[in-house]
Amino acid sequence: MNMNKTETYLDIFLDKSYIPFVCLYLNWNVIKGILTNCFIFFNIDETIKEIISGRLYFIVFICFLLYFIKNYKKYLKSAKLCITIIICYMLFQYSVSVNNIDNETIKDLFQVLSLNFILIVLLLYGIKDINVFIEYLRPYCFIAVFYALSELLKYSVTKQYDMTFSYTLLIPMLICLIFAIYESKHFYLVIFLFLEIINLICGSRGSILCHLICFLLCMFFYSNKTRFIKWIFSFTLILFIVLCFSPLITNYLQSHFNNSRTVNLIISGEFVSHSSGRDEIYAKAWNYFLDNPIRFSGFYSDRLLLNQNHNKGFPYGSYAHNFILEILLQFGIFAIPFIIYFFYNTCRVIKILKKDMDWANKAFFIISFSFFLGQLSVSSSYLISPAFGLFVGFLFRYTRQRNEINKIQRELV
Repeated sequence: MNMNKTETYLDIFLDKSYIPFVCLYLNWNVIKGILTNCFIFFNIDETIKEIISGRLYFIVFICFLLYFIKNYKKYLKSAKLCITIIICYMLFQYSVSVNNIDNETIKDLFQVLSLNFILIVLLLYGIKDINVFIEYLRPYCFIAVFYALSELLKYSVTKQYDMTFSYTLLIPMLICLIFAIYESKHFYLVIFLFLEIINLICGSRGSILCHLICFLLCMFFYSNKTRFIKWIFSFTLILFIVLCFSPLITNYLQSHFNNSRTVNLIISGEFVSHSSGRDEIYAKAWNYFLDNPIRFSGFYSDRLLLNQNHNKGFPYGSYAHNFILEILLQFGIFAIPFIIYFFYNTCRVIKILKKDMDWANKAFFIISFSFFLGQLSVSSSYLISPAFGLFVGFLFRYTRQRNEINKIQRELV
């Protein structure tokens, strides 16, 4: 009897705590950013922050391990999921051996691949109720405000641009925009605009592409004709006001935030046109692909090729800044069928989602796809950003959910 009680309590704990832990894991960098800035303000040793991070990863891993043991049949039933994970680790082993990467770097890369892709995919796949998941993301809209304020205070002292700040804020900002449009709550729109202003001052412009994709997808999935006209009118009005007061805004930005990289690009009129060297990287990456289209050198090989132009070693940041170019450099024409299937499957999911009555599934897609396409088409790498794991995790989970619904419908017939 006691054993049954213990099992029941454990089941209840795992069911109740699993989704909050997943949400915390996905937004941990927001919490970590607040802690980091506080440690800077109060001159506290940052090793404490790393200890806290290590404890969180350990707790999330244990929580997932217990959850996996309890629900292992659900994971093993997905042949595609199991095969994907096995192939990833096989390709990782192949890549590090072919590219002669040193042991210390292998350790770091293995950790990033495991935490930012494999674990995220597995965590998202295990979510039972997507509506509860979206609701647990809501508080991070408000936590993000504290993070943004702490970053603004840090910027006022250091005057340093921080690209990671923009992408750390991304999930809370996308959630704010979704709630603002779906629930028609202006309060969330105010939070979004407040975070966007601080993002422009302290962060990078790349995340704005994610925001734009999110807005367009919200219009596609949630808006009827009346709501669409209302939102287009509202943003047109805001843009008109900004243009009318642009001289005053420009003078204010120049006098108070002249060290901001993004603000300087706005003032100079190069906010869109300035490529930050990406055009050169794209040209070199494409030429490398054309020189040897049947190359199959594995993960990270794009960095080795591009770093040759800068005489840098492997760990440095010369990567393709576009996930399609990155995959083509790593696997050549052998990657083309995968790329075609990936986008075909994405289009198929969009078509199904348009008819799906569950708004939370659409919200999850909007978050993951906006993050994935917005960031990885112009920045970062699919091997280090959580964006790819977030979107792949959505695809696996949504496919599982649709299969379960179809099975129930067939049994009822």
